[in-house]
Amino acid sequence: MVEFALCLPLLAILVFGTIDVGRVYQTWEQAKNAAREGAAYAARQPGAQTSAAGTCADPNNATWHAVHESLPFVISYSPSAGGCLTDPTVLASAGLAPGQPIRVTATTHFQPITPLASVLFGTNPAISASVCVSIVGTTPSSVSCP
Repeated sequence: MVEFALCLPLLAILVFGTIDVGRVYQTWEQAKNAAREGAAYAARQPGAQTSAAGTCADPNNATWHAVHESLPFVISYSPSAGGCLTDPTVLASAGLAPGQPIRVTATTHFQPITPLASVLFGTNPAISASVCVSIVGTTPSSVSCP
């Protein structure tokens, strides 16, 4: 009984620490999937980054596709259209012409369940993933991803 009482805290830390590491990995995978979903839509519709009345209303924007993966992600774009753009000349001046690269980043925060994981990862660490794709329409340019 005494041995069990001495070993139980260590075993609990190991079990719940392993669960936290698995949760971090799962969150990171979900962030990668969200970034991929947003990038896939943004590559086809580079001006439809965020929700706006008319042509970019949900679900016709990249942010909606990315956020609907599973977690509440914050999605950012580089270069950013700043909303919903449809005019090709405005898109080109914003760096969103066909063949140009666009980077989509999905970020969320992780809440550990064990004190040991909080020491290792921090109390509320940000987990993010980023994907860079070329905008569809022509041969990809030699411009590096922003």
